[in-house]
Amino acid sequence: MRTVHRFYTFTALKALLVLGGIATLPLQTAQATAGEPLAAQPALIAPLAPRSMLLDVVEAGDHLVAVGERGHILVSPDGVEWKQVDDPVNVMLTAVSFPDAKNGWAVGHDAAILHSADGGQTWTLQNFQPDLGQPLLDVYFADSRTGFAVGAFGLFMQTLDGGQSWEVITPPAVVDDGNHLNAITRLHDGSLLVVGEMGLMAVGDADGNWQKIESPYEGSLYAAEALGEHGVMIVGMRGNAYRTDDVRTGSWSKVETGTVQGLTGVRSLPDGTFAITGMNQTLLIVAQDGKVHRGEIDSHDPNGESGPFNSIVVHGKQVLVATHEGVRRAVVNP
Repeated sequence: MRTVHRFYTFTALKALLVLGGIATLPLQTAQATAGEPLAAQPALIAPLAPRSMLLDVVEAGDHLVAVGERGHILVSPDGVEWKQVDDPVNVMLTAVSFPDAKNGWAVGHDAAILHSADGGQTWTLQNFQPDLGQPLLDVYFADSRTGFAVGAFGLFMQTLDGGQSWEVITPPAVVDDGNHLNAITRLHDGSLLVVGEMGLMAVGDADGNWQKIESPYEGSLYAAEALGEHGVMIVGMRGNAYRTDDVRTGSWSKVETGTVQGLTGVRSLPDGTFAITGMNQTLLIVAQDGKVHRGEIDSHDPNGESGPFNSIVVHGKQVLVATHEGVRRAVVNP
């Protein structure tokens, strides 16, 4: 493995996968003595954590939780004021999922899986495997017991007991090629969809039956969002975005994004449009008729570092984006 600069991220590669293999951040784990496994080290409380690189942000009941570099976990009542909370790891955290107001899970490098039972205020460690060399890149929980985590080189994990135990699962349609699994999401019909490297797409049902889907794009896919009852919008490398009304049988329509930037996040908005985020401060709004215009980030320094805009969350009337300089409010109207 090689070490890279901490901002060398592609959100969901969340870092670090698409630009040359798996990488780790410097000084993330304590050095182990000969024969001993590396031990998890708690994140340091940092005054500037609210302005650090954050890769994911979600609602947890009436407040927000964001995760990112150096194990930073932050909570906010309003999307404006953010407070860092203690947690047991200082590795990059790539994704977070709250199926209800209290229970949440965060995942990241070193196959770290953390659980909160109080809305993100405190966290416990459920899994930590630095010797595995496979970061987890996304997590989805259907409820407080059933959850999935996906990651590099086909790593696919499942729990049926709220994370008391985690099992590596190996459905051939998902893991046989050993591709990086970049995202997992639930469609409106209850199906699960995994997208990943080399155009990987697979859809699964509640019984654990997975089917590989022919992809409209052969490059890496980084995120997906449900569209209608059976459909989805997917985004990936070099500005590629596609949509379909039926992921299993429907035809795909290419979204003309007007960019070659890597697209790393997508979220449906209350008005039926979709917001897409990506590298180099990319924020695109896709109207229901397929037309695309650029969104903006409020209070963003245009002369600052040109980093990625990562995931998106709708909180009340606000659209918020996890960026390389904290969570920022998006202006999405043309």
